[in-house]
Amino acid sequence: HCIFDVKFDGRRKCRLVAGGHRTDPPKEDIFSGVVSMEAVRLGFIMARLNGLMVCAGDVGNAFLYGKTNEKVFVIAGPEFGIHEGKRMIVDRSLYGLKSSAARFHEHLSIRLRALKFKPSKCDPDLWIRTTNGYHEYIARYIDDVVAFSKDPMAIMKDLEKNYVMKGVGKPQYYLGGDAVELSDPWNKEGIYTAFSAETYIKNCIPKLCAMCGVQEFKKAKTPFDTEYHPELEDTDMLGPADISKYKSLIGSGNWLITLGRF
Repeated sequence: HCIFDVKFDGRRKCRLVAGGHRTDPPKEDIFSGVVSMEAVRLGFIMARLNGLMVCAGDVGNAFLYGKTNEKVFVIAGPEFGIHEGKRMIVDRSLYGLKSSAARFHEHLSIRLRALKFKPSKCDPDLWIRTTNGYHEYIARYIDDVVAFSKDPMAIMKDLEKNYVMKGVGKPQYYLGGDAVELSDPWNKEGIYTAFSAETYIKNCIPKLCAMCGVQEFKKAKTPFDTEYHPELEDTDMLGPADISKYKSLIGSGNWLITLGRF
């Protein structure tokens, strides 16, 4: 069981975040796939080759649509009036529970199948359907959805019958990267769209500098100094705090490369 607090803001809107770290559901019950960056790139390529338009949006309060399989309850506080002190069983999946992403994944999968979409063979989270003699695609990353179609807004309208869709429109920022429409010099080479890490760099560099206690990182034109020669590492092992910093640096650097061009 997972006990969590119920907090109210000034407008009396209930905000629930469960303490999923106190639960231990089976691993197979919490797995939730997400679309790969390669599949997203493939979607943009197919859209360009087949004259498809692209529309993105995200599902508001996504995890509240699924039903939790975990046994979760809340002990009612004074906000519940005469029901204070009672144990109230939670029916819906909540933010904070380990299985919530998987439950929403199931919920959205059912809705996509109802719209005649099927998982593609290249990536189970890049969905495909045939409409009027051509293929339409949907890429899904948890609650972020990108539709590739001659009429992608129609797909978004269909999703809005079951979900509250936010930020619907031409994708500008997806999976932490910028979706960039390129200019004429690139177009002449047959390249029209690119992913850029520009926004991610602007957001993460100040945080990493502050974490490492520096004003700015040294700039370099090559990954290593041209005079660098590998030597036997005999320095002391890092402590827990420095290990965390090192992991953050490596993780951010890896994602910069994954996103694509600087």
